[in-house]
Amino acid sequence: MHFKVSEYQIKGQKFKGSTIVGLRTIVKENGKFGQKKIISVDRFAPDLPQAERALIDDAEYRQYLVFKEKHDQKFREDQLQMAVNYLTTALLSATKGLKEGLRPSQDISGAWSALDGLTAALQVADLVRPKRPRGRPVSEPIAEGEGNDLIPNLLEQGTDSHKLLQFLLNKLNYANHMIKQLQAELEQLKPKE
Repeated sequence: MHFKVSEYQIKGQKFKGSTIVGLRTIVKENGKFGQKKIISVDRFAPDLPQAERALIDDAEYRQYLVFKEKHDQKFREDQLQMAVNYLTTALLSATKGLKEGLRPSQDISGAWSALDGLTAALQVADLVRPKRPRGRPVSEPIAEGEGNDLIPNLLEQGTDSHKLLQFLLNKLNYANHMIKQLQAELEQLKPKE
């Protein structure tokens, strides 16, 4: 059995969907090989639902577990890499917003410890702070393209904006999965009539 993450297109751009599809290779009547979709499951679910588990044998289930482990590891790495890639942009945008008088809508007392942790992680990663020039710091505007672009082209594949869109779509898919899971748990907790 072959497993893959579903994909969809928006204006010719490919994006990862929120399901894992299990395809079984079959021999068609004309002697050619083809693939038949056997299962389709939420890619953020911790395990296969019972109904889908019943459709595959033990060997295919082990293949699924190997695929799922690799998928989850790659997803986690992609999420962390995206956060690292956009670190400067996020910090510059937050700085700009605070300077313009915007205030957070929630308690950010954890931000200070997060900044301390970030500083320590940068030092451990040997990404030392560059030396500041002598004298009074110059307040220069940020050049275009360096965190100052408010509306980038999100669909231009391979760009940082496109990668950020993919990152946000993955977060949205995961949030939708968690909502569905919580709704199912709430349904189980309701008294039966």
